[in-house]
Amino acid sequence: MQALLLLTLCLGVLPEVVRAGRSGATTGEVLLYEFAQSQCAAGEFTNGAAGSQPALTLTRDTSLTSCIPGAVGVSSSETTSHVGPNVRSAATWSEVLDKLKISNEMTIEMWIKPLDASSGLKEEIFTIASESYESNWVADSCSTHDTGNGWYDLKVEQKDSKLLVKWAGQAVTKSSATNQPEACKDYSPIINIPKDGDDNLIPFHFAMTFGQAAAGEVASQGVQKVYINGADVAGEFDISDQNFTPNDSFHADYHLDFFSSEFLHHTPVTDNFRPWPGNLYLFAMYDKVLTPSEVAANYNAKLGNSLPTVTAKTITINEEAEVSSGGHYSTPDWYGSAPPVSDLASFDLTSQVKDADVDTVDYPNYDGSAAAPTLWVGSLPGFGNLYQNDGTEITATDTQIVSNTLKFRPVLNSNGASVDTFQVYAKDGTTSEPSVGLTTITINVTAVNDPPIPTNEVREAAVLVGVLTTSIFDLAGTDVDDVGLTGGYISAFPAHGELYAIESDGTTFGAQYTSATADSDGDVQVGLKVGYKFTGDESAPSATGFLTNDQFTFKLYDAATTKSKTATTSFEVFTSLEATPVSADTFSCTEEELSDVVLKGNDQSTENRNLRYRIDSLPSHGQLFDPVDTTTPLAIGDIVTAEDVHDGSAYPGVTIKYKGEADYFNYPTVMYNTSTVNGGSALESFTYNAVVASATSAKSLPATQQIKVVNVNDETELTGPSGEIAIYALNAPQRAARTEFCAIEANAENVRCTTNEVAQITSVYANEVDKDVDRVVVHIYTDKQNGRFSLNNDVLGLADFVSCNIPKIATGRTWTCKGDGSSDAEMKFLAQPSDLNRLLHGFEYENFVQNSWENITIVVYDGIGNDEGCQPEAEHTNAGSIRSGCFITNVTITMRVTEYDPESVTDPTDVCGWLPNCMQLPYQVMLGMFGAVLIMLCCICSCIKRKCRRRSARRKEAREAKKKAKLEMPEIAGRDLEEGVRDNRGGGALHGNGFKDIASKGLGMAEGGLSKAKKTGLGGPAVGIALKGVKMAEKKLNSGGAARRGSKETLIPSNSPSKKNPIRQQSGMSEKDEEVAKLSDPDALPPPPALL
Repeated sequence: MQALLLLTLCLGVLPEVVRAGRSGATTGEVLLYEFAQSQCAAGEFTNGAAGSQPALTLTRDTSLTSCIPGAVGVSSSETTSHVGPNVRSAATWSEVLDKLKISNEMTIEMWIKPLDASSGLKEEIFTIASESYESNWVADSCSTHDTGNGWYDLKVEQKDSKLLVKWAGQAVTKSSATNQPEACKDYSPIINIPKDGDDNLIPFHFAMTFGQAAAGEVASQGVQKVYINGADVAGEFDISDQNFTPNDSFHADYHLDFFSSEFLHHTPVTDNFRPWPGNLYLFAMYDKVLTPSEVAANYNAKLGNSLPTVTAKTITINEEAEVSSGGHYSTPDWYGSAPPVSDLASFDLTSQVKDADVDTVDYPNYDGSAAAPTLWVGSLPGFGNLYQNDGTEITATDTQIVSNTLKFRPVLNSNGASVDTFQVYAKDGTTSEPSVGLTTITINVTAVNDPPIPTNEVREAAVLVGVLTTSIFDLAGTDVDDVGLTGGYISAFPAHGELYAIESDGTTFGAQYTSATADSDGDVQVGLKVGYKFTGDESAPSATGFLTNDQFTFKLYDAATTKSKTATTSFEVFTSLEATPVSADTFSCTEEELSDVVLKGNDQSTENRNLRYRIDSLPSHGQLFDPVDTTTPLAIGDIVTAEDVHDGSAYPGVTIKYKGEADYFNYPTVMYNTSTVNGGSALESFTYNAVVASATSAKSLPATQQIKVVNVNDETELTGPSGEIAIYALNAPQRAARTEFCAIEANAENVRCTTNEVAQITSVYANEVDKDVDRVVVHIYTDKQNGRFSLNNDVLGLADFVSCNIPKIATGRTWTCKGDGSSDAEMKFLAQPSDLNRLLHGFEYENFVQNSWENITIVVYDGIGNDEGCQPEAEHTNAGSIRSGCFITNVTITMRVTEYDPESVTDPTDVCGWLPNCMQLPYQVMLGMFGAVLIMLCCICSCIKRKCRRRSARRKEAREAKKKAKLEMPEIAGRDLEEGVRDNRGGGALHGNGFKDIASKGLGMAEGGLSKAKKTGLGGPAVGIALKGVKMAEKKLNSGGAARRGSKETLIPSNSPSKKNPIRQQSGMSEKDEEVAKLSDPDALPPPPALL
């Protein structure tokens, strides 16, 4: 081997040296463990040798070993003897041994640093040993090939300041004296452990080669060499003269152990063995013998670059990161909000960053000129804010921490352990490689007593003068430290009042606070409650009772007597007087009468001053009076004379008078049918103030007093035209053909219609001021019942002819409604008073009797009283009004009926036209007739064809009979009328002197018929027929005796006498014509009736 080395040196060729994690080391390692930081953190170290080498992984016991901050390697400080290997290969070293058996050479290399050199015990650094223990093994015995009776093949150990190396030799027999194979060599002491000038233990490089003598050489020339820090130290000890023969003595089933071995697990402390405390930075094994230059090269290569590490740290700062606890008490506002960054305490993390390359002098790779590592933010705080030392906020990860110094602002008022955390990492100053993983920095916050925080208050509830419950103030605020508020200070007193202490009961005013007791800051110490007493001017309150604004400023202090900042309490001051109106249901006023109204008020202060009352506004529909003078109404601003004196429990009130305007009321509010009163109004009201009797300028807020005014039933007023109204009588054609009316306007007097128009009276008016609270009874009739009248058809539905058409025993009503409002001779109905004008406006009247007089009477019954014609009280469902009897009002209209309009009579025989127009039959009869016709039609429709044919002739006869019946209906007044007309038929054919006799006879008969007709109620139509017959007879006589019989007209000569009745034949008149002729004589009519 030495010859080979010399040859290479002579040729100038050095072995290839490449970087294997470390720069400049000799390659060809079979095993290489550089104990990288990332692997140390993971707990496993892989073989880093280049090429195809055994995959032998080391595992470390994380409970017995640790990683070295800022450096490669693994460290153990465990010195307990009863533990197993701290670091061991997971598998046996069999593959490595195979390589060694081929070469019969081996070099082991380590960078180590002992941590103790004074224990006096043997401490195992590296061992190739068994993984099991046998009780027959001898302590510290090496194995032998022939017996395999030892527990290790190779061992490097430390005893105090020396290193000892032992390995198995060739097969020999055991010595009975020592029970130890002779081949096990103990070169003790063989190596002195290096130290610095201060005798401190330092890291050092250890290498040992194992080989055989070359050809021609003897073993005694030495084939095993030991190197410390690259220097051969073989001359310091007796070198073995044995060749290295692993094939004979090493075991394939052994493991690599570091710091300890399985043997120590079973060895008591008294056997002088323990685990090795120290740092292991590197371990390498070659299957060859390294030359001195190669060993020197490995020493000079040192270690691989170490990454910086950051150790965790807990930072403790004051609450709000205050530099000095309580340092801002002089400015208590500082504690009420997040402090400025410039006031935050800073902390330096430089000491947490380690990089042995630049900060560990005795570290193999130390370079004092190398760039220091940098510190970076790995994660942000969860709650607080992180800042650079210059105040720049850090808002993102991977931000470099300038000068490794930070500031942290915790959440306001938070404190306690671990209130927040953030993480950091380091980057290598040379390679910028990051450290392994993130390191957590924990923030602890020490509590600092904060000053209380007073609350600025704008009090919503007003202070009422003299009312204690509204004049006590709590000095409001909070104490975030829960130390408890103790009291306060008044810094400025109110401008319009005084402050007082509040006794322990919380309601009683105590001593007054004054500035005489102020401290050096000008603050007056007070309790947490103060009372306010208004001392300002009460004489000029606003319209709402407002007097003034006031305020005071205060501070708080806690149990630590720390003063707070200043806060302000502001409030409004109002008068304590109040007007307290009573409910309108408590009393009621009567319409148009002088009635009592009670005014009430209250003085809420403790003084209960006497009160008077001031009128603030007047009622809308009446007047107020002071009881001392009921003739002069009160005006706005007047003060009622009487005083309201507190009786010990309340103010009883003062009575004034109210009288409403004519016809005004506001109760009841609904009509008879529960509808809202027509034109109804809200309750009457006025406003007033309560004033202090002795100082009336101090007044309360105005209050509204409502008044209920109850309705007193008034009579309905009626007006109509005065004087008589003259109209033409109407015949049937005129009535059917009318298109215009003779309008009787308001205030008409002695009106005469100049045409044949129907009278339309538009001048009847009803006036009722009770707003339709009740309905009234309306009765319209004539004294003769010759005429007919109709209400305004457009609003006929407003008249109720139904609900009163039968008597009501339950209510005591005995009268009933009459008519239906259309062509009635008499009508009675119920209606709202306001509807009467519409019903009576355009009231129509018509009459068929010439030269007659008739009085129309309209009567309105308003109130209660069945006997008088009003509704009985039981039918007045509205109980709100005051009804004092039945008011009866009426108006009478006199109608004078003249003769027919001559110009409208064109056919003397067409007296009635359509029969019902003449008869003026009651509508019940007409409805019966109409019903009979309908029944007959239904019967016809239900007949089959055959029966209808057989009965066709009968129906024809029936129609003829019906027509004859219609023609004969006007003659139902009596047989005398029929005979009189029949005997008068020939009157028109007479000549000369015979006419008057015949006419006189016919007229007599007609008068008899007229008398009977009046008894049956059909006198009017009968008279009309007679009058028309007279005119027809006169016309026949004048024309030469033309006679009309049936549907044909036959001229009879004047000298041709009739066998039956010569007079009728001579006159050509029928019996009806003779009767009409007699009735047509105006002298035969009775005189006009007397006016009502």
